[in-house]
Amino acid sequence: MALESYDVVIQQLEGGTLALLLTGDDLPEQGVSAGVEQRLTTTQYPGSSEKSTQFMGSTDGDIQLSGYWRDEHKGLEGHALSQLNTARALCSQGYRCELVWGPYLVREGWLKAVEPSYDRPDVIRYRLTFMVDRSQETQVELRETAAELGQYDAALGLLELLAAAEDAATAAAAIYTVAQAVK
Repeated sequence: MALESYDVVIQQLEGGTLALLLTGDDLPEQGVSAGVEQRLTTTQYPGSSEKSTQFMGSTDGDIQLSGYWRDEHKGLEGHALSQLNTARALCSQGYRCELVWGPYLVREGWLKAVEPSYDRPDVIRYRLTFMVDRSQETQVELRETAAELGQYDAALGLLELLAAAEDAATAAAAIYTVAQAVK
């Protein structure tokens, strides 16, 4: 069974219709990594043995994409340079962009850095840094998580039922043992 791969698209949300499409051999080598971090503030008040922690919200980390643009894999002369020029334009114009990876990842922000490494004019290694300002798929993830929790709750209920049945069987065995001893 072949694994399905999804294109990565970075497109302007304002200021034009410029878009960078990473598909096929242009896709990032190590996939797409998109982390999130909680912003917490912890205070140790005088006279208290416990720390006080305030949750200040979460923040999405930068998304790093790296791979190769190669003319030969696309069969198009000038493809690598064209991809590089599009990425540079998205970065240097400073307009908000949207990064989309299949149906799973939708982020708004800015293409913060474009770092090319030239092997040849037709083979360019790229490293793109996308600075995330807003996540859009959070509600979808929460709905999926809620469904998974429903299945988890059902399994947990079944485990509790089995534990109660085991306790009842243990009690019955104890009563039987006492009854045999009294005879």
